[in-house]
Amino acid sequence: MIPNYRFRRLIIHSLIVFVIVLITIAVCFFFHPFTSGNRNHEDLLSSSTTNPLTIPAVPSSKILKVGFSFAKAPYVIPNQSDTVDPYSPNHARLGFEIDIFQLALTRAGYRFCPYFESYARNNAELSNGNLDAAELFGTPHGGVYYSQAIAHLQNFAFTKAELNYSIQSIADLKALHLAAWQHASIDLGPEFTAMAKGNPDYVEKPNQPSMFQMFAVNKIDAMIADKFIFEWWHSKSGNSEKITSHSIFPGVNSYYIGFHDITIRDAFNREFVMMLINGEVDSIIHTYLHDQILDPRVPNMPISVTFGSNKPPFVMDKEQRGICIDLAFEAFRRMHIVVVPAFASYQRIQSELSSRSTQIAVELQKFSPDFFYSEPFMTYHNVVATRVKDHILFRAWSDLRHRRVNAWQMAESNLGKDFGDAVKTYAQYSEFPNQREQVYQWASGNADAIVIDKTILLWQLSKFAQEFPEQKFPTESEINIQALPQDPALDWYVGFQSSALRDRFNHALQEMRKDGAYERIFAQYGAKP
Repeated sequence: MIPNYRFRRLIIHSLIVFVIVLITIAVCFFFHPFTSGNRNHEDLLSSSTTNPLTIPAVPSSKILKVGFSFAKAPYVIPNQSDTVDPYSPNHARLGFEIDIFQLALTRAGYRFCPYFESYARNNAELSNGNLDAAELFGTPHGGVYYSQAIAHLQNFAFTKAELNYSIQSIADLKALHLAAWQHASIDLGPEFTAMAKGNPDYVEKPNQPSMFQMFAVNKIDAMIADKFIFEWWHSKSGNSEKITSHSIFPGVNSYYIGFHDITIRDAFNREFVMMLINGEVDSIIHTYLHDQILDPRVPNMPISVTFGSNKPPFVMDKEQRGICIDLAFEAFRRMHIVVVPAFASYQRIQSELSSRSTQIAVELQKFSPDFFYSEPFMTYHNVVATRVKDHILFRAWSDLRHRRVNAWQMAESNLGKDFGDAVKTYAQYSEFPNQREQVYQWASGNADAIVIDKTILLWQLSKFAQEFPEQKFPTESEINIQALPQDPALDWYVGFQSSALRDRFNHALQEMRKDGAYERIFAQYGAKP
């Protein structure tokens, strides 16, 4: 027999264990994500008033909430089922724009949850921080970084052939009952804006199926739409009526993905450009448009553009960003051109343009009459910097006689005869294709004077202080910064193989200066033009 006290002790221990088990079960149940009122991040992502989504098991920080405009088939086809997993091989087709976005984003190491809303709602939600990215159109706004263009829409005015309308210009639309998509009066330019304001029978619809329905039952005389969108819905309707398309809108309207995180944008761009180069983008589009021929005016393959090598904050080749790169990308974006960037030394850039290995070279001097140069694209304000402790008085190039001097690659030819003559008297003269290395060599005491743009010098010294805290680099108060004997401003240009492309670039650059985009890009890096 078990002694009485041992029996009581066993019963008490058993009861304690039983109570602990009950408490554990209750706690687990109470805090489970599907029963708790405080759902975790993945549960929140799977809730959308328009399109709930089941997210595959991946780290929640890698899942992006991305807004797409609804009813823009075949570009975007919202799925109306209760749950959608875009990573399932059995999911309904969501449109070639989403398929392209998904593949590039996945290769960049991210997944996403698609939200389908109106263009205006997505724009607002992105601005409010409720979306990580969204499909956008137009000029970037603060805190948003645009991808390369992922869709190019070519718009027409469509009428029924039996009505025999003669539409030769946008002005001819003023007397018609007319419908277009939301914000078309802004998207289609000032001439269309004026027409829309003067036409009481003009309406805008947030989704294109409703607009097509109005057209089908003769509630409107004409509708404005992209060619592929119209043909998609017309083919689905089974309507055999003959349609006339009126080509009155020049060029194309390009759409982008706007990201809050520039690192994700850059990773997406790299993968997307590779898909363009290897033909995957066209292959995806053709799975939706089996019988369509892509309009040759819509750019599919990217253009090669060569930039100078590492020159922060103007060119940061590893990150594919910087003042110079962002300015060029914004100009090309306005031209509806997809860019494949490459980076090379100044001498190599000239060689590649001469050999036609690149179609466009950014930041050149006018070295050859065989090419077409833009208006001044970038102006550098060059200085001579010395250390205060060295007591170097600089007023002319000859004041650096018997000194060690460094400058950027080809500075001797860029800065004129007086500088070229003085170089021969220097104890040591070096040119650097990589200006980060140039600043480092001077800051480390391997040169007495440095000839360089002031913004580049101060930017790079501040970065070195952060990267190498154990080393002592000159601070701004320990540097004498002197103006050059000649005009310190040196203009640089963009070189083209085509005069037509050069003219379009100049127009985009003028627009950027006029609407403030040029200065805003400088300001993002704490600099001024």
